[in-house]
Amino acid sequence: MNSRWSPHPAVSLRSVFGVWTLIASLAVLDRWASARVLAAPPITWRGVAPELSEWYLWALLTPAILLLGKRFPVGGARRNLLIHGAALIGISAVHAVVYAAAYAFIARNPIDVSFAAFAWRVGISFVPFATIIYSATVAVGVAASLAWKARTDAMRTAQLTIQLAQAETAALRAHLHPHFLFNALHTVGSLVRESDRAAAVDVIAQLGDLLRELGRQDAPDQVLLRDELTFVRRYLAIERVRFEDRLRIVWHVSRAAEDAWVPRLLLQPLVENAIRHAIATSTTASLVEIAARQSGDMLVISVRDDGPGPASVRRSGVGLATTRARLVHTYGPAASLTLAHAPEGGAVATARLPYLTTPPR
Repeated sequence: MNSRWSPHPAVSLRSVFGVWTLIASLAVLDRWASARVLAAPPITWRGVAPELSEWYLWALLTPAILLLGKRFPVGGARRNLLIHGAALIGISAVHAVVYAAAYAFIARNPIDVSFAAFAWRVGISFVPFATIIYSATVAVGVAASLAWKARTDAMRTAQLTIQLAQAETAALRAHLHPHFLFNALHTVGSLVRESDRAAAVDVIAQLGDLLRELGRQDAPDQVLLRDELTFVRRYLAIERVRFEDRLRIVWHVSRAAEDAWVPRLLLQPLVENAIRHAIATSTTASLVEIAARQSGDMLVISVRDDGPGPASVRRSGVGLATTRARLVHTYGPAASLTLAHAPEGGAVATARLPYLTTPPR
C-alpha cells in the first residue's frame, strides 16, 4: 500500500491498515485476557470473528470517510452535514449485516430471532458508537490535512528562501560587474600606455580569478570568512593599482572571526561602497579599515573609511540594500546592517550576524 493511492494526501493506506490492525489486536487480546481471568474456554478464531470483521470493516471504510471529510467539510454548508449523516446511517447498516453474519455464521453463536431482526438490533445499538468513530476519523483527517499543509507550506517557504538567496547573490554579482569591470579595464589600459606590462598582467590575473569565482555556478551560499577575505583581497589588489599609493588598507580580523561562516559576497559590497563613495569621490580620503571579531554569540564585521561620511552621499545602492536583505532572510531579526558616522570621521558600515562555526541550514 502506497500513500499515493490514498484518497487523502496526508494519510497513507498503509497507516490506515496499521492503525485498525492495532485496534483489532487489542480487542482480541482483551477477549483472551477476559477468558483467562474468568476461566472460560479459550477463544478461537471463530470466536473473535465478529470483532475482527467489525474493526477491519472500519479499515475498509476509512478511506471513503476521509474522502468525504475532505470534499464535504463539516464546518461548511448544511448539505455537508446531511451527506455525513447519510454516510453514517449507511455505514451502520453495512456494519450491522457484516457483524450479524460473522456472529451467527462464522462464530456460530445462537440467536433467538430472525437474522434480519438481529441485524436490525445490532444496527440500532451501533449508531452511537459508529457516530463517535466516524467523527473521530473525520477529525483525524482534518488534523492530518492541516499538518500536511503546514509542512508543505514550510517546504515551499524554504525553497523560496533558497531561491531568494540565490537571486540576491546573482544581483550582487551583476552589481559588481559593470562598475568594477570598467574601472579594472581602464586601469589595465593605463598601465599598458605607461608600458608597465608586469603590473598590467598582474591586474588581469587578479581580475580573471575574481570573475572565475563570481561565475561559479556551484558556489555555496555560505563560506568561511577567511575565504571571503581572500576574495576581498583580490578585489582590493586591483583597486590599489587603480588608486596607487592613495589607498591604504588596514586589517583588524581576529582568528576566531576567520573561522565563522558568513553569506557569500557579504564583505565585498561593503568594501566597494567605501571605495566608491569615499576614496573615489574625495581627494583627501585614503583609508579603508576592515575589522571582524567575535562578540559573544555574534560576529561583528565593519568597514570604515575616512571620507565625507554617509550624510554627504546617498548610500542606498543595490549592494548595501541587497546585503541587508540577505542577512535578514538568512538570520532573521538577529542580524543587521547599519551605516553610520565613524567616531574617527568618515563612515562605517557594520554587519552583525550570529557567530556560527557550521553553515546554517
